[in-house]
Amino acid sequence: MKWIKEMDDYNFLGIYDVMLDIKTEMNISPDKIIIPLLQNRIKFTQLFPVDSPATRDQYCEIRWKATKFLKENGIIKSFKPIKGNHRWENKLEIELEKKIFEDALDKMNVEYEKRITKSNEQRSGISNIFWDLLHPKIVEVSKSRFEAKHFADSVEAAFKEINSIVKVIVKEETGQEYDGVDLMNKAFSPQNPIIVLDDLSTTTGKNIQQGYMQIFSGAMAAIRNPQAHENIPMDSNRAIHFLFLASLLMFKIDEKK
Repeated sequence: MKWIKEMDDYNFLGIYDVMLDIKTEMNISPDKIIIPLLQNRIKFTQLFPVDSPATRDQYCEIRWKATKFLKENGIIKSFKPIKGNHRWENKLEIELEKKIFEDALDKMNVEYEKRITKSNEQRSGISNIFWDLLHPKIVEVSKSRFEAKHFADSVEAAFKEINSIVKVIVKEETGQEYDGVDLMNKAFSPQNPIIVLDDLSTTTGKNIQQGYMQIFSGAMAAIRNPQAHENIPMDSNRAIHFLFLASLLMFKIDEKK
């Protein structure tokens, strides 16, 4: 089965997804194997990253094509659709020869383990590069939370750290204590800044100061505050985007005049 090794990950997972469902049904009801076109419990998020009508249709399509592929390659003998009340409730009745199917599934299991091992090794390398790029303070407060899969907490910690560092600088200069958006507007104000980021005698310098003030205050309003006050779900990709922003802002503080 040369196609097992040559197939791209997305189509491989689509076929593997269907085969695992068939195997489960074989164990429960070997004489009549029926699988749903839209599976309630998603095994591979690559095939179903978000729940939407378009994604449901796409997931059903990949499973239909995968089943057709299994028939064309002799892994199953035949299949026929069973209509439901809605297109997402359709099912497939599968006919197969047990030994042929299980031999193919064994090969798929071996290939899947190889791909998972390779993917984990690549992810580990990318992860190390990612943390090497971030400001040490962001790594210190966020890395352990991120690696424990507490992605929202890792982001909240990063922006709280920025707030804390700016708060200390402003209090040392003014004797007053501010927080959040008010703190950032006070610290980076182009008219009377406490933290100067560029040459304010030039138009470009003033624009940079104004722009970063808005980025700092916007980050407090749109990222830190919602995370601090509400339990907002966040995946790893979105957390990475926010952590890069937090790192940029932390490096910008280090560059103050």
